[in-house]
Amino acid sequence: MSKYRLNQGDNSVLVDVPSNAVMGATWARFRVTDGSEANPITATGGVTGGEVEDYPINTYGSLAYPSENGWVTLAYEDQWPFAGDYDFNDLVMNYRTKLIDKDGQALGYKIEGDLVGIGATFHNGFAVRLYQSSASGINKRILRSQIDQASISLIINGEQQTHTILEEGTEDAIFIVMPDTWAYASKDSSCSFFRTEAGCNINNKVSFTLSVSLNTYIASVDAPKYTLDPFIFAAEGHYHGTFLDGLNPRGWEVHIKNQPPTEKFNQSLFSLVGSDDATNTQFGYYFQTPSGLPWAIEVGSSWAHPKESVDITQAYSEFQTFAESDGRESPMWFNNATTSKVISGAQ
Repeated sequence: MSKYRLNQGDNSVLVDVPSNAVMGATWARFRVTDGSEANPITATGGVTGGEVEDYPINTYGSLAYPSENGWVTLAYEDQWPFAGDYDFNDLVMNYRTKLIDKDGQALGYKIEGDLVGIGATFHNGFAVRLYQSSASGINKRILRSQIDQASISLIINGEQQTHTILEEGTEDAIFIVMPDTWAYASKDSSCSFFRTEAGCNINNKVSFTLSVSLNTYIASVDAPKYTLDPFIFAAEGHYHGTFLDGLNPRGWEVHIKNQPPTEKFNQSLFSLVGSDDATNTQFGYYFQTPSGLPWAIEVGSSWAHPKESVDITQAYSEFQTFAESDGRESPMWFNNATTSKVISGAQ
């Protein structure tokens, strides 16, 4: 039960719904009284003076990933399709998603994140596509036309964003969270990067919340859930390698292993001479090396990312075994860090 002190006349009250609220039909009780501290108001029972009214309401639920208050970590290499330093800190994001559900119908999404590391000289944007690929070949997607554009809200570090969030010129629903992540991060003057060097992770994290509603509800079982498709792309107006000279930078993307690129992707980049990428679209292999190593990973917790220029296979000795076995071996690789080679919150 929540209590609020009211003023004479009209009052607007914002009520927080508990995270353990049960979905479905219920009742909301409102009581007003001039009771004193010696005679406090309660949800039941009598008081001297005032009024009580009950209203039928429906509460909505959410299918949260990984949980209501937990995080996964996304980490990206922005040298694709070349191996680079393979330190997996060019962009590091704590991330979670919620599918808003009512009686088995998907109403919308809430996507939250904390930008916790940028170890890149390149400028990268961060986006999320409402899409989920499946090993069975049955992919789930939300179309741009299914988004209630008036409902889109993106808040970064407490400020409402005004850039074009729902990307134009696509069939899939793609949300540009940060057109250039460096535009939102503030690094120490003595540091080259953001939270990837020893002693340089004292900056505040960059937090975002993206909320969208659907204008056409669909069955929750048919909606993409869980990680969706978070990816990075080359920011406009910045150098991103000689192989992109003269090309649209938006055509360069990096996705989690075996997640196909978006409609904006330049397919010719899969055929660059000297590339370390072994994408095979016929078999559904994307963004991986010939031995199966990825350029983007999802770790199932908040994660200590490698320090600048430290190869992830040196910071986490079991990672290569995990990646090359498609996750069959060393599934808990991320718990076994070489502590001197990673950035942790305690440093």
